[in-house]
Amino acid sequence: MARVLSLVLLLATLASILPPSASQAATRCEYPRHAGHGYKHPVGVRKVVVDAGGAGDFTSIQQAVDSVPVNNTVRVIMQINAGTYSNKLDHERARREKVLVPASKPYITFHGAGRDVTVVEWHDRASDRGPDGQPLRTYNTASVTVLSNFFTAKNISFKPRSTVQEQTK
Repeated sequence: MARVLSLVLLLATLASILPPSASQAATRCEYPRHAGHGYKHPVGVRKVVVDAGGAGDFTSIQQAVDSVPVNNTVRVIMQINAGTYSNKLDHERARREKVLVPASKPYITFHGAGRDVTVVEWHDRASDRGPDGQPLRTYNTASVTVLSNFFTAKNISFKPRSTVQEQTK
């Protein structure tokens, strides 16, 4: 029994002074926390209001996005009031919108009044012709395109608007 105990003690001592095995090294993180990802926290908050009826700072989402400076370092919260921002033919009830958030404008937040009451929609289809006469394809039919880092959206819906009746025309 003493021999077994001394053998276990010897193995425990050796295990503590030897380098970790390959399987142990693979599970251990050898990099410092957050190394290399380049995230920088925004340095403040700016709030703007978008209202299609004119009661806010901007009447369209794209105008609000365009107001953000290039290489922005501030979290910009865009409070988007209830409404349907789309390209419907009835412009009195809906504002024409197709939104692009470029890569040069990080830290933008779209904050709607509720997913059922704040809607951004567009009706392009992949088969529609673009300005060059070629089909748009799916990639170019989005109602909102976000290329920037650290973008968030809440309480807002992004919807394609393509009904069966429109497709048969």
